[in-house]
Amino acid sequence: MIESVVEELPREGKVRVRFRSLASPAVPARHDCVRVPLCEGEFSLSETRPGSVLVTYTIRLDPGGWLPDWLVRHFVRDAPARTLRDFKAQVLRTRGQYDAFIAAQRARWERVRAQE
Repeated sequence: MIESVVEELPREGKVRVRFRSLASPAVPARHDCVRVPLCEGEFSLSETRPGSVLVTYTIRLDPGGWLPDWLVRHFVRDAPARTLRDFKAQVLRTRGQYDAFIAAQRARWERVRAQE
């Protein structure tokens, strides 16, 4: 199970999504998969100019137990790039669907900055 927390940082013009794994006794152990006991990280999103966003992604994980070196190397090399590629694909698929929401958030952030 993953817990996610979204932080809005209007002064910095950034949204941060932090996540971490939680132990869940409700999820039974299985012999055919690897449970990841430690997984934590974040996405930070900052608008660099209108229509352009810088995404920073960090992750720390420990799959626990023993895994073959080739599998660990494959995951470490490919998983972050795949995650960012999928993130971009989702943005492109949903482009234009959230324009009103983004405009409202941008206006709210401007009001917060003006109060400082």
